[in-house]
Amino acid sequence: MKNVLIVDDEQGLQSALCDGLSGFAVHFQVLTAGNGRRALEILTISDVDLVVTDLKMPVMDGFELLDHLQGEYPHIPVIVLTAHGSNDVEERLRSRGVFKYIEKPFNFDELTFSILGALASGKKKPRPAASKWAPNERQTRGVE
Repeated sequence: MKNVLIVDDEQGLQSALCDGLSGFAVHFQVLTAGNGRRALEILTISDVDLVVTDLKMPVMDGFELLDHLQGEYPHIPVIVLTAHGSNDVEERLRSRGVFKYIEKPFNFDELTFSILGALASGKKKPRPAASKWAPNERQTRGVE
């Protein structure tokens, strides 16, 4: 069974994602963490196949988590959800090899499709060329 780790400090969003993704229990199990530090603890005790993370969180934010993942778990693909997107954020995510970047509010079907695609890939995708992250894409940005 594959494991997807959802990292977000918003309990309501965590609960909604767990409920919504429960229909995919034959494909993966959902684990949750309220910040990057707790996510790293979970990574040391559980096999995680995908991380879905927010960027703005207490204790350890998403960028710090991405730095740890890039150094210690480079094989795990990462999907970033954020309400704080900008060109600078896009560049920082691209440089960290993020699998997919989705702006909040997001389309649940798009997130689900991205999760299933990342799990099917079995490994982290290479960094995209700059043209793959078109600046006029507002809802989602992917490395595909």
